[in-house]
Amino acid sequence: MNKHQLPEEFSHQAEIQSPRIQIVGANLSFKKKRNPLDEGLPSEDKIKRLTDGPRKIKPPPKKSWLQDIWSFAAPEDKAFKQVLFDVHINCYNGVLALIGPSGSGKSSVVKLINRMHETSKEKNFEFRGDILIDGESIFDSRVDEVVLRKEVGMIFQKANPFPKTIYDNVAYGIRIHGLANDEAEEAELVQEALEKAGLLDETFDAVHSMLATDLSGGQQQRLCIARAIATQPSFLLMDEPT
Repeated sequence: MNKHQLPEEFSHQAEIQSPRIQIVGANLSFKKKRNPLDEGLPSEDKIKRLTDGPRKIKPPPKKSWLQDIWSFAAPEDKAFKQVLFDVHINCYNGVLALIGPSGSGKSSVVKLINRMHETSKEKNFEFRGDILIDGESIFDSRVDEVVLRKEVGMIFQKANPFPKTIYDNVAYGIRIHGLANDEAEEAELVQEALEKAGLLDETFDAVHSMLATDLSGGQQQRLCIARAIATQPSFLLMDEPT
């Protein structure tokens, strides 16, 4: 062992202490939803929808406490509302839980890690900061978002199965990323994922015939877990999957 080497136990400890995921100075703002009341007096049709009768209502004041918050969050563009302020998080090997009240930004943080906010057709957010995985920025021009989302899987709070069979739901990611060399290997990966998610015994005889949308709510969520782990991601983001 030369002077630049560490004993094996210390090397292992140093590896554990290196963060796998780093969120550095994350600031996230979302486009404010358009409110008809912000545009002055609403039309008669809008009044009928908002009230029991066509009462004449006053327009909101030109400046309110809510507008003060918007101007503070995004001084250059009041159309955006800031939801994350200078967030710094280091994620190591193992399990990390984000705990906080509803609306505190937990889901917003999670979706940043695999760039889920960018899947919307309309760019409705602004982000400043950086996110590193194993020391490399996920926003580097060389990063392929599809490959990133394979390595960083996600399970949402609400189950979102595809309108396909149970088998095809789990096999979808396997096929997209070319993880199986033949049908037999694909079937093996599907079975393994269903077994890990605790759904294999309940659906074994119906995986090729039953639509995922016909499963119970709990079964659908376990199917989504199986679909996520079937691609063998390095990281798994779970947004309160109950």
